[in-house]
Amino acid sequence: MAAGPNLQPQTVNGLLTLDLSNQGLTSIPEEVFDITDLEILDVSKNKLTSIPEAIGRLQKLSRLDAYSNMLTRLPQAIGSLQNLQHLYVYRNNLSELPDGLEALQKLELINVRDNNLTKLPSKIFSCLNLVTFEARNNKLSSLPPGVEKLRKLTFLCIDDNQLTEVAHGVCSLLNLEVLGVSNNKLSTFPPGVEKLQKLRKLYINGNQLTEVPSGVCSVPNLEVLSVSNNKLSTFPPGVEKLQKLRELYINGNQLTEVPSGVCSLPNLEVLNVAVDTNPIRRLPDDVTRLTRLKTLGVPNCQFDEFPRQVLQLKTLEKLYAGGCKFDMVPDEVGNLQHLRFLALEVNLLRTLPSTMSHLHNLREMNVRNNKFDTFPEVLCELPAMEKLDIRNNNITRLPTALHRADKLMDLDVSGNPLTYPPQDVCKQGTGAIMAFLKQEAEKETKDVKRRLDRLKVAERPKKQHEVKKTHHNAVFLSYQWDHQDKVLLLHDRLQERGYSCWMDIKQMGGGDSLYEMMDKGIRGAKVRIHARVNVHRELRLFVRVSDTCD
Repeated sequence: MAAGPNLQPQTVNGLLTLDLSNQGLTSIPEEVFDITDLEILDVSKNKLTSIPEAIGRLQKLSRLDAYSNMLTRLPQAIGSLQNLQHLYVYRNNLSELPDGLEALQKLELINVRDNNLTKLPSKIFSCLNLVTFEARNNKLSSLPPGVEKLRKLTFLCIDDNQLTEVAHGVCSLLNLEVLGVSNNKLSTFPPGVEKLQKLRKLYINGNQLTEVPSGVCSVPNLEVLSVSNNKLSTFPPGVEKLQKLRELYINGNQLTEVPSGVCSLPNLEVLNVAVDTNPIRRLPDDVTRLTRLKTLGVPNCQFDEFPRQVLQLKTLEKLYAGGCKFDMVPDEVGNLQHLRFLALEVNLLRTLPSTMSHLHNLREMNVRNNKFDTFPEVLCELPAMEKLDIRNNNITRLPTALHRADKLMDLDVSGNPLTYPPQDVCKQGTGAIMAFLKQEAEKETKDVKRRLDRLKVAERPKKQHEVKKTHHNAVFLSYQWDHQDKVLLLHDRLQERGYSCWMDIKQMGGGDSLYEMMDKGIRGAKVRIHARVNVHRELRLFVRVSDTCD
């Protein structure tokens, strides 16, 4: 027989506390209400459908945690708990709150979010000591009168309801620091927001606003402003006065340009300017002045090409640039050394620049729905990569070199016509794919070792020109000019281990015909190495093989 819950209270931070959370309770044991000195009762994360009226006997209770249950109502007796300061009843099935809560004059915090409330008690805003009121994600169509009486209120969150207006009294809450009214049905915002001089965060996104309240730009302490997903076609002047602003979300509107003054915000770290509807065709040149910017969102902007101004934002950590329809990423993207997240989905990309191998902090990348016919091998050179989404391209093979991305735990290659690895491997997920590629790479290494063993020259010539005159060169090296230094290193390592090589700058003399010498080199070679963007991979492969040959 299972033991019952421990009903012995403990003193925590000087308060007598009984923790019955997360124990599968369907009711509160009656004995709990005999502990009349109890100050904190936690019955959260259970299966309670009600709280008995006997809770009124706990007159010293200062905090009640009953969130994440299945409560459909609260007892009337809660209104008699004169010492109650914190009431947490979020994530339940409450459709209403009991009358009488106005008697709780010590109440400082009430959290009723994620319920089914259609209205609030008419006198709830008579709890004059309220500091935090959280009621988002309910079904409220209006607020009761008297909100202006909450002079101590610093946090008001009524997002995700069905409000058609914000009470004028909200703009009289002079201590308010956070105001959330997003995802309602607001078409206007009351005047007087400039009076909220302590306001730090304002969320009015996801409504039907056609203009931003003009007073917003006169709130000097504002740090976060979200006006996304409204019907804005203009922005009020004076944005540059918001010198403390760190996050600005203006996406999903009808703006044709980034508002004037945004690039003069010295502390801006997050800027999201587009999603779906903003027909923004270019970023302003002085966006480069945002020297603290960490996150930039420009998805679905109508750019003619990759916005090069972005390449100078050296502090950038997250870049969202999906759906912009550009077909090329500039080499300079490799300069964004702090980049951790890069989204380039739904573009027209066929290749990625080799300089992306410099992005040593990149952890997550999305390049789904592009035009890749081959897997961009530069993605094999990203040591911190943890998640890669390359769905819905035209890739038939994954390179074995991908197995070196040993932190890659989430690889999505679905929607590609892959034949290698076989489909039965791909269906098993990331772990199976990486194991297959590692096994195949080991086979390749052994095969290359056997080939090089057969080519090993018994004794290295003392003079380089003797190789040119008297021996066929076993290895022919061709390369792109920008990788010459790496190929020289490969040449020298091969020579050191006894393999004769043909390389243009080593073999060509004055008056030699380039094409004739190349023809002789190719015809005389038994192995040809064509070093393109991944010569560093070939070099590591050779070093690994040649070390085992010594």
